Amino acid sequence: MVWANLMHRGDPVVQTTVAHPFTAEDIVYIGLQPLTKEEVPRMTELGIAYTIQGAELLSNDVIQQWITAHGFTALAVHWDLDVLHPDSFHSLYFNEPGVPRFTGSSHGMYSLEQVTDTLRAIQDMANIVGVTIAKYLPWDAIRLRQSLGQLSIFSE
Repeated sequence: MVWANLMHRGDPVVQTTVAHPFTAEDIVYIGLQPLTKEEVPRMTELGIAYTIQGAELLSNDVIQQWITAHGFTALAVHWDLDVLHPDSFHSLYFNEPGVPRFTGSSHGMYSLEQVTDTLRAIQDMANIVGVTIAKYLPWDAIRLRQSLGQLSIFSE
């Protein structure tokens, strides 16, 4: 789990690259879906509090309370795109063409617009100073590149 390394509680070699480790209180999950059986004990071990969310993301009030309680004025956002519903956003791991939908974990439930609205609200609460985006898999772009790669104009 990446958080373990960022909290200096993971791989001893990897965590040495983290100069300022996070604490469990520095973390809030927005859009979290049911965890796998392997994730539950790890989250408990790391002391990360979390709320499984249904059809709605955490409310802006809950997010504002968390920001205020910790005195945060700046935030880094890590956005796993798999919080998005695979029917709403197609460039996700769960949407690999020709492969049955993965059932080993839950998939996202939210639209791009819902997440964008939440991010816009967050930027009004604190300064977003960094954003990372994970799990973007542009299947159509990959397939197009492979197809075009078969044409001499693109391969020579």
